[in-house]
Amino acid sequence: MGSPFRQTLSLHDACFPIHYLDVGVALVRSRGGDPAALYKAAGLNPQDPSSPSATLSGEQLLAVMDLTLQHCPAGEPPALQILRHFPLTAHGTLGMLTITCETVGDALGAALQYYPLVMPGLDLHREIVSAGIRVRVKRTIDFGQHNDLITEVILGVFHNIAPYAMAKDLSMQVRLRHKPQGDVAAYAAFFGEPVVFEAEEDSFFVPHSTLQCRLLTSNRVTRAALQALLLREVSYESHIKPFMQRVKRILSLSLSSGATPSAEQVAGELAMSSRTLSRRLQDEGVTLNELLEQIRIERAERLLLTTSRPISEVGRKAGFKDPSAFSRAFKRATGLTPAEMRGRGLGAGSESSESL
Repeated sequence: MGSPFRQTLSLHDACFPIHYLDVGVALVRSRGGDPAALYKAAGLNPQDPSSPSATLSGEQLLAVMDLTLQHCPAGEPPALQILRHFPLTAHGTLGMLTITCETVGDALGAALQYYPLVMPGLDLHREIVSAGIRVRVKRTIDFGQHNDLITEVILGVFHNIAPYAMAKDLSMQVRLRHKPQGDVAAYAAFFGEPVVFEAEEDSFFVPHSTLQCRLLTSNRVTRAALQALLLREVSYESHIKPFMQRVKRILSLSLSSGATPSAEQVAGELAMSSRTLSRRLQDEGVTLNELLEQIRIERAERLLLTTSRPISEVGRKAGFKDPSAFSRAFKRATGLTPAEMRGRGLGAGSESSESL
């Protein structure tokens, strides 16, 4: 089935997780290259910490991809080289949710439900057939010369569930409309089945035997907490407009470096007056302060669910100077106190590896 909150966006307005930059950085570093060039291409400072809620625009993503591909030697398909450095956790909260599911089928279902939060450039239609599940892929954003590459990477990311399965040698039958981008045997080795190229559609099929395979990392409590977080993100994304996306991206990047931008600074980034900024946001039913609080609450939720940092420190890192103000704002937004949210998370002793 298709996504109920799919929007048609331009490349300029689409937002992609900041985690995708780390995929390029890992590949470039493995080839002996300078990862700083990727940050420069994206207009970011490698010394600034990144918030898990920060995003890349479509143009930034393509600029990062252009440089990453320069470090992919000929022969092996570039998509497979990228996928070697693309763990499920590069999808942030969604990636963590998939590996806490009980079976491969559950993980696939979760990924199909929430994928627009991390990859707005594709529309995926799921069809249940007698022998398993078939998923048809349709691009909703034109990525130019990288259209075929991005299709291959996204299909490959679904297959990256396999390393977490109890059984090995799981297969995924892939059909692609374009010609192979390298050695066809490499595709077959990665997916566990020969890939059909120049097909009538982009799609993949997963048999029942694979769907029923249990995952080594399943955890019902953590899964419920992460799913609740994603449901709130879905609720927010269902009404967010393209201009709001652009403003939110600017705010997220600024807050990641520990700064709270003023209306004048945000307006300057958008080449408009602060008055015009306020009017445009008002036309889309939100204020700048409301967007700021949304980003802060999202950041606090992730820290509470995935790290053991003290609640007072979580509040400060989320941009709240006063602990009581943080507690009130958090409960107003989520219905839970920070302590109650922490109780639903990964628990004490866990510590996120993300840059915070």
